[in-house]
Amino acid sequence: MAACKAGISQQSAELPATKDGPIPRRLSEFIAAPAVWVSVAAPDAGALGILWTMAIKPGWTGSIDAVAGMAMLGAIAGYTLSSRRRQSTTNAHFAKPGS
Repeated sequence: MAACKAGISQQSAELPATKDGPIPRRLSEFIAAPAVWVSVAAPDAGALGILWTMAIKPGWTGSIDAVAGMAMLGAIAGYTLSSRRRQSTTNAHFAKPGS
């Protein structure tokens, strides 16, 4: 694991900084895209719904509702986080140095 991390950090250290800054604008836009954040947050929240289902042991309807509901809440949270991240990324890219 440490060798893998060292390899990643070594590769990133060798990447030249672009005129956009240390992270190219296209990459920062990709990271801030809603699809990325929704696809990360929805399964995580769905897993919390599964854990709740395992602890409480509701019936079939309650189990399905819990997992689907938590996945939807996770998707909404991911979309909300992405819109905040997009705004901060856009503001950071268009900020003028010294102003």
